Amino acid sequence: TYAQIKNYKAIKVLYSARLNEKAAIGQQGNDNTGELIYTNNPNKSEHHETRKTYVYTFGINLLKVDSESQNTRLDGATFELLGADGTTPLAVYTYDSSDPTKSVIPLDSANPSVTTQKGGSAYFLGVKDGTYYIHEISAPSGYQLLSGDIAVTIKALTGADGQPNGDFTCTYTLPDGTSKTANYTQTSSGPILKILATFMVPNTKGFTLPGTGGMGTKIFTLSGIGIVVLGGVMGLLYFRKKEKIGM
Repeated sequence: TYAQIKNYKAIKVLYSARLNEKAAIGQQGNDNTGELIYTNNPNKSEHHETRKTYVYTFGINLLKVDSESQNTRLDGATFELLGADGTTPLAVYTYDSSDPTKSVIPLDSANPSVTTQKGGSAYFLGVKDGTYYIHEISAPSGYQLLSGDIAVTIKALTGADGQPNGDFTCTYTLPDGTSKTANYTQTSSGPILKILATFMVPNTKGFTLPGTGGMGTKIFTLSGIGIVVLGGVMGLLYFRKKEKIGM
């Protein structure tokens, strides 16, 4: 109603859009164009104004390696991406493990986990800037499970106009407290993708005792420890008894 808006200094027109599996990851960005058609005088022609915006989304590439040899890449490690609260699993996207240059695929919201394939890589794609935690659900065969979660912080960088420009930084902290800045890699198959590539997550050889298994597993483990202790006590009593009777 003109009588209501004629004294306004400005009118803001807002719209929203949602990225999907066709979004470019990283530097290229995803453009969205909106055209505003208006007139500020009923007796004059219409005005057309076009605005283009860019939305950026980022990706994480976990590279699972042996703690003693970073050239030894490990498959079979399963991870999930947790939100800033450190508890809520996020169902984002990942690459087709057979060819990561192809389009991304959504993770199952009921089981939003990824597993490192041959070459040691696993991907979480479609994340915005913010803080995340990466939880290792299962370790590679013959290796110990990580002692805690990996904290990840992604920060989108801005240009001179104060708007995001597609560049970003990523820092991560391993469970042992070691903090590092991730390196980047690019692939130009289709849209230019910028992902976090050298995000090395080391595992130590060995095995992890079950801590959340069923009662039967716990009883079995405790019984084994009890037998060892009991054997030691009986042996000690036996030798003391021999000394007492002069054997």
